[in-house]
Amino acid sequence: MALEYEVRYRGTMLATLADEGHGIWALRYEGPPAATEGPPPMVSMRLPPRSKPYKGPLLQSWMRNLLPGYEIRRLACRRLGLSQANDFALLGALGGDCQGAVSFHAVGEGAEPEAFRRALTDAEVRNLMAALPEQPLLVDVEGARLSLPGDHHKLPVGKIDDQIALAFGAASTTHILKPAKLDRSESVHNEAYCMAVARAAGLPVAATELRPGSTSILLVQRVDREASGEEVRRVHMEDFCQLRGLPPEQQFEREGGPGLTDCANLIRRYSCAPATDLRSLVAWIVFNFLIGNGGAFGKQLAMLHLPSGPRLAPFFGLQSTHVYADLSERLAMSVGKEDRPDWLHATRWRDCATEIGVKPAYVLQVLATMAGALPELAGKVADEHRKRSGTVAVIRDIKRLVERRARQVLVALQAEAA
Repeated sequence: MALEYEVRYRGTMLATLADEGHGIWALRYEGPPAATEGPPPMVSMRLPPRSKPYKGPLLQSWMRNLLPGYEIRRLACRRLGLSQANDFALLGALGGDCQGAVSFHAVGEGAEPEAFRRALTDAEVRNLMAALPEQPLLVDVEGARLSLPGDHHKLPVGKIDDQIALAFGAASTTHILKPAKLDRSESVHNEAYCMAVARAAGLPVAATELRPGSTSILLVQRVDREASGEEVRRVHMEDFCQLRGLPPEQQFEREGGPGLTDCANLIRRYSCAPATDLRSLVAWIVFNFLIGNGGAFGKQLAMLHLPSGPRLAPFFGLQSTHVYADLSERLAMSVGKEDRPDWLHATRWRDCATEIGVKPAYVLQVLATMAGALPELAGKVADEHRKRSGTVAVIRDIKRLVERRARQVLVALQAEAA
């Protein structure tokens, strides 16, 4: 007998998702979508409403990209008593609050329990963060059905005034709470700093708030939620792995994941403002090179379904990985077929521009402008961070890396122009 879920879009029935056995999933839209404000409801721009059911790898890859990464999945399945390979069951267990506007429910379960949020004290927040390695995503807490992609421990939460809150029933989360990584005690400072530098440089980024204490935590505002008072509206979002039809294991270009050409093509295909979003993509590429972000892969980019049409989502998860000696110094996506930062000469940037369909002169202009401005911005943001949180070694290291790479870029461009 087929297992089946209702797929709801902002709480309204949109489709069913069935496991028909032998590894076959089927998505069936339930008649014409109900009229709503904004874009028409759909699971994906790759899976728009139609009478014939969708089956095959594209469907399963899209759905699996909603689930947590390998280690979080292993822990969650152990707590839930599920086989680690049972993605369908895990989607049903965690899929009440997912990336985007879709959620998954047992057929016939009726309306979700009433929305409820419970504010947490600072001590409760820190205890919760400490428990995540054993209890990821609150998997066995009644009323909590939460899913987030990624391999690092984090938790979707809400806010009541300035207090972090847990969301239950039909309540939507609005923020993502990130503790320090177990092997990187300064990771939240790293991300908070890089996001602040990006914001200062004019990149569209998610709002972040560093909450210092005995154990610092980072609160990131979800780009796929719109909050107005007590009301929270889910905004549908698809990351670039989903739009490329790739499974979550293929995040890095060298493993078959999206490259910059793929990202540019997705923007041209789906964005209602492709020129603006391509400019943002170029700024994102250059910024990640200058800060040394080797984790800037395709799943870190997404399209939001906005009332005006699909747009590139504000950037999130920006951090420097190249400051850690035990991590790869390569970039997640190659620039002009080169992923080694020290080998990115002007010719590579021109090749990259050609590959993504942008004028080489424009890319070199962005590179020169950002290399000229970022060291000073990085210094100012570092000073502000030090006043709030004291001296943090990783921020000093990131600032030095930015200065070194920016200097190399400017010297190389000046030498070429001479």
